[in-house]
Amino acid sequence: MLNDLRTYKDAYLLFASHDEVPFTNNQAESSIRRAKIHEKVSGQFTNLKSAEDHALILSYIMTGKRNGYNPNKIIIDAIEGHPVSLKEMIEHGNKLREEGKL
Repeated sequence: MLNDLRTYKDAYLLFASHDEVPFTNNQAESSIRRAKIHEKVSGQFTNLKSAEDHALILSYIMTGKRNGYNPNKIIIDAIEGHPVSLKEMIEHGNKLREEGKL
């Protein structure tokens, strides 16, 4: 572990010099938690396609949520043929962050 700290010192301390880098990796861990729970509860995905679909839908929902969208609303909008684009999500999230609302 000490060797890793020496080797990757700049990466470990990146958050100290760059405000945009989070102190923890909780967001990354949270992102995979749902898939792990699904795997534990159901045992596994039935095939690769269903696992990919699950990951895509979950990614869409979580990206929307992180950018200030109501997950239920963006799912309904997508089903009704009015999905929110990634660009729209990011712009919406940036606007909310600038206003201090996110």
